[in-house]
Amino acid sequence: MKIDRTNVDDLNVQIAIEIEPTDYKDKFDDEIKKLKNKVSLKGFRKGKTPDRVIVQMYGNSVLADVVSEKLQKSIYEYIDQEKIKILGAPVRATDNDYFDPDTKSLKSYKFNFELGLQPDFEVHGIDKDSTYMMPEIVITDDLIDKDYEALLKRNALRSDAKSFDGADDTLLSFESKEMEGDAVKKDGWQMAFDVLYKDIADESLKAALINATLNQKYIIEDIYKIENKGEDFIRKYILSLDDKDDRVINPKFELELKQIQEMKAPEVNEEFLEKVFGKEVKNEAEAREFIKKEIEKYYTTQSNNYLDNSIYENILEKTQFELPQDFLKKWLIQAENKTEDEVNTFFDAFINDMRMTLINDKLAAEFDVNVDINDVKEKFREQVKSYFGITNPGESDYLENIVNNLMSNQEQVQRAFNEVRMQKIFEKLKEQITVEDKKVSVDEFKEMVEKFNKTQAA
Repeated sequence: MKIDRTNVDDLNVQIAIEIEPTDYKDKFDDEIKKLKNKVSLKGFRKGKTPDRVIVQMYGNSVLADVVSEKLQKSIYEYIDQEKIKILGAPVRATDNDYFDPDTKSLKSYKFNFELGLQPDFEVHGIDKDSTYMMPEIVITDDLIDKDYEALLKRNALRSDAKSFDGADDTLLSFESKEMEGDAVKKDGWQMAFDVLYKDIADESLKAALINATLNQKYIIEDIYKIENKGEDFIRKYILSLDDKDDRVINPKFELELKQIQEMKAPEVNEEFLEKVFGKEVKNEAEAREFIKKEIEKYYTTQSNNYLDNSIYENILEKTQFELPQDFLKKWLIQAENKTEDEVNTFFDAFINDMRMTLINDKLAAEFDVNVDINDVKEKFREQVKSYFGITNPGESDYLENIVNNLMSNQEQVQRAFNEVRMQKIFEKLKEQITVEDKKVSVDEFKEMVEKFNKTQAA
């Protein structure tokens, strides 16, 4: 076998491989013998078909497979031996001769490949001279009050009322009848439905319902405008029509108010607090302190995400390097079986992702970041605990069963692996750079995030 390398430039290499008869003849003969023992041809007992007949019938196909297998193995062995850091995979060059396997006279076959190389670069923006701002969100009493009130509202109970006082969260139940002109239509469509007062879009109906009492009747000119959710929603959830039911329903309806369900705030006692917060919370002051810690935990995570994104965007901006884009486009066309126009639609995003991947790999190597199976499992444990709210040690078996199921999904494992690796990389990065804390309000922080997102989208 002969392999010749031509360095086109720093990012592109051409490889010429010549597969000679001595490289594939023994393997070809072995495959013919295996096939001979498997096939059964008319006129011959199984395993007794002459080699020449097998070669005549199947030889070219077997030879093509043997040479292709040898070619693939050889090029990757060469890449490993020469320690060539490639991007993507080798691409067959356009100047290749047509591969026409011929068993009548074993000969040499030549193949040309193009390789795209990983660039050599240094990561910038990760030294002590690189200063980044860490937002420290100030948790005010107003924030705590809003969360506490929202919690009470989420745990409120509905209670029947005889009249409606105009509260937005009141659930109103109607029985309705289709109308024709100014009268209820004979054998017309009838249905019952519920709607929150705040969701009613018909302003005249909304005004008329204030101080309403049970069994009062109202006329709505267009039932399709009772909520701003579109005709499909109204037909399915208000008119109770099947998706395939295309009957025409008059929009004018008579509505009769049959039930008024108000939201009643729960009694804040020890039983309620234990149900919502756990046994450690005994009174409203402790509940508010619990809420404050949860808000702090949430915004600490958000602040860290903002810092991480700021660091990474700065690294991407300052760490510039070229990529073999022509090669990568050819590789995507072959690997994804797409046209050049199709590849062009996502190529810029692909290049950006590849730059990020190369920077991640570089940082992981520089910081000696390693992720093992235990790291991935612990990541899954944290996710499951957070999602299901598992805090009781007695639920550990249930937790481990879910984690083991997640570990069987390769896509989930790869995602968790990447997240853990990035977390470890950022922990190392923060030791290298300068981070300055800055107190900001929640509104200021939201403005910062919005501005950052707009900058990235531009």
